[in-house]
Amino acid sequence: MLNFELIAVVLCLSAVHSFFGVGLLLFGTPSLIIMGYDFSQAIAILLPCSLAIDLLQLRRDGLPRTPGFVRSLFFITLPLIVLGLLAALRGMQPTGVSRLVGAMLIFLALVRCLPEVSRIVHALLMKRKRFYMASMGLVHGISNMGGGLLVMLASSLSEDKKEVRSLIATGYSLFATTQLVTLLVFAPQAFNINNIILIPGACSVFLLANKGFHKLSNRQFSHLLTILMMCYGGLLIVG
Repeated sequence: MLNFELIAVVLCLSAVHSFFGVGLLLFGTPSLIIMGYDFSQAIAILLPCSLAIDLLQLRRDGLPRTPGFVRSLFFITLPLIVLGLLAALRGMQPTGVSRLVGAMLIFLALVRCLPEVSRIVHALLMKRKRFYMASMGLVHGISNMGGGLLVMLASSLSEDKKEVRSLIATGYSLFATTQLVTLLVFAPQAFNINNIILIPGACSVFLLANKGFHKLSNRQFSHLLTILMMCYGGLLIVG
């Protein structure tokens, strides 16, 4: 039997996720753990909803045009997600991961407000792109909160709102598929058939929120994304 608190958290964060391509996993994971779910149960609840929204986004926005992005995810990021998730399932979750992700979100939000600094950070990120993508995979596997790093990467690769959301949706779709397969093999007991009802709810929220997304200009989207990074980065640090 689903409880109202769980439904409210999933649907509210689905709205955020529908706008920006991120939110359901990044903020839902610590929220569900605070509510008493263990890590494997939390991601088993959130991953199907996230994947459903991401696939709907890709159907609307199309695949990203950024060359080499998907290839790099397959060969660099996804293997590290599997290793990180297996470590997490065995209780090897280092403390402070959420605070580190929060600090990086705030840092990026501040950088986005300073164009000159933003160009320098973008150049550094592109120079160390392989290491960054490997770190993103490991962080996501261990904590399910690599979305903050994915946002940083996507916003560095493009300024177009559809391309940014498409990059994030593509990354998250591959992340979720990899995690779900790993969970089904190594921790099938984490799944609860009753939670399947959350998937159509998350999809309905996307269809409503998507209308608002298309009314935003690239500038408005960029500003809102910066505010989101700042606010939730602070929440992750405090929490």
